[in-house]
Amino acid sequence: AECAACKKGKFSDADRILCMPCGPGTEADGDTCVPCSVGWFSPNSDEPCRPCELGTTASAPGSLMCLPCPSTLTTTHEGASECDGCVEDYFRDPTVTDTTKCKRCPDNAYCAGMTLLPVPLVGFWSNRSDLALVHHIHACPR
Repeated sequence: AECAACKKGKFSDADRILCMPCGPGTEADGDTCVPCSVGWFSPNSDEPCRPCELGTTASAPGSLMCLPCPSTLTTTHEGASECDGCVEDYFRDPTVTDTTKCKRCPDNAYCAGMTLLPVPLVGFWSNRSDLALVHHIHACPR
C-alpha cells in the first residue's frame, strides 16, 4: 500500500495510519504541529494559523485569539505582535523611542494616525527640523 500525504492542516500520527488535526493555537508543519507565530492565531482545531487583523495583536506563540489594542493605539500591519501605531486624530510622539505613546492631534493640524506626524492645515506651519516641536502648529504670517 502506498501512503498518501495528509490534507493541509493535519499531520500524520506516529504509526502513519491516521491524519490528525492540530489543536487550537497550532498548525501542521509536515508530520508535526507547531505553535502559531507571534502575531498569528488559530482559534479551532484543524484551522491554519492566520494573521491578526489591524488593531489587534498576539504577543505570544500559540495564540488562540488576537487582543485589541488599547484606546488610542493600533497596529501598522496585519500579523503584529505589538501595538506600534496610533489611531486617526492622534500621532506617535517622536521623542519617545522605547514604546509607542500617542498624543492627541494639535489644533489646526490633521493626524492620519499610524506613525505619521501632524500635518498643518492650510495657513499654518510647524518646525519639522526639531522632533520635539512638530506638534507646535503656528499660523502663517499674513
